[in-house]
Amino acid sequence: MDEAWGQALRYSGKSTMARLTSGVDRSDPEFLENDRHNRALLCGVQQRLERVRAGGGEAAIARQRELSLVAALQLSNRVDPVGVELVRRDQSNPPEGLNR
Repeated sequence: MDEAWGQALRYSGKSTMARLTSGVDRSDPEFLENDRHNRALLCGVQQRLERVRAGGGEAAIARQRELSLVAALQLSNRVDPVGVELVRRDQSNPPEGLNR
């Protein structure tokens, strides 16, 4: 442990923990195979995270923009029949089910 870290722990009032020992043989072929496999899995997760942070990739971003434009057009072309009905009727007597 470097001295700065030890000073920070003493300053914070926390005590340091004893270092744990391990009986794992890091040169064992099974350990090495597991290590390689887990590092490959980690690499895949990191790539997926990068893609998520980027918005899903260029195709997904383009699709989202297209869907947003379609939704905006649908909303701008939408006519609210209840709203039209309210304009035609007396405001003090709204259609049934629309109590103000």
